Amino acid sequence: ILWYHSERLAIAFALVNTVEGNAVTVMKNLRVCEDCHAVIKLISRVVGREIVLRIQLGFIILRMGYVLVEIICRN
Repeated sequence: ILWYHSERLAIAFALVNTVEGNAVTVMKNLRVCEDCHAVIKLISRVVGREIVLRIQLGFIILRMGYVLVEIICRN
């Protein structure tokens, strides 16, 4: 399930290895697929932590399952 979705694997690793309550930041130089975006929103809601995704074109900040900020830089 996690083999081709490195952002999911990175979030799982961070959740296991960081202090509960701290934000999780993931940097990725590619886009995030729609399925991963939905799953990361769900993970944010379930664990009650803020997740910050730095992706190819900008940032996505999720908290409690909601997208707080989505900054996409387009040319």
